Amino acid sequence: MENATKALLMAGAILIAILLIGVGIIIFRSTNGIEDNVDKTSSAMAASTFNAQFLNYTGNNVPAVRVKSLLSAVIASNAQNTEGAMSAKDRKITINFKGTDNMLPENVMSQINDPYYNVQVGEYKQGYISKITITVPTVPST
Repeated sequence: MENATKALLMAGAILIAILLIGVGIIIFRSTNGIEDNVDKTSSAMAASTFNAQFLNYTGNNVPAVRVKSLLSAVIASNAQNTEGAMSAKDRKITINFKGTDNMLPENVMSQINDPYYNVQVGEYKQGYISKITITVPTVPST
């Protein structure tokens, strides 16, 4: 009888150990999903923070002074995000100015002669602004 009791205790201990291992695996798998969500959220926040510094300059009839401030911010951003890591390369911003595509902001700065401009985000690349379109507003004919 003693051997049967010991055998039942051993079997019970083995079942409890298997149950604990199963619960551990379930918990481990559920935390992997949390890590992915945290990573996606932090990437989205980084893109949002990056884009916010340029979005305040967008709109219609933006004064030339603000357009020059935008171009200065783009120049500074492009200087920080040099060719290196893939994410930094994706943060380079080009300018579509009066229909001329892929201009560097340094070249556009000297061409700001009109008093007002329409400034719009042209393209996003992996969540980051990659192109800004600057046009001269059309004056309605009378």
